[in-house]
Amino acid sequence: MKVQKTISLTADTLKISNKMENFSGWIRARLRQFDEGLDPVDLDLRYQASILRYKTLRAAIESCFPHEDGFSAQDVFARYLEMMEQKRIGDFE
Repeated sequence: MKVQKTISLTADTLKISNKMENFSGWIRARLRQFDEGLDPVDLDLRYQASILRYKTLRAAIESCFPHEDGFSAQDVFARYLEMMEQKRIGDFE
């Protein structure tokens, strides 16, 4: 059951919300995070850190595997993405 609840936005936050496809869904997700004790700022910081780690790892791999060897960083990341799609430990073998 859905119940309507009105919120007030400033002119600036209205502009931001208008850019979103599913503003109500986004609000519901934030409320669930709050209820579970998750801090959105902490989640964002962790996300940003994971992006930085990914970029650093990618640069390190690319520096170790020049493309002319027939083996490239793209091969490593293709395998990585394949493994990330696997759901069980046995799938990694």
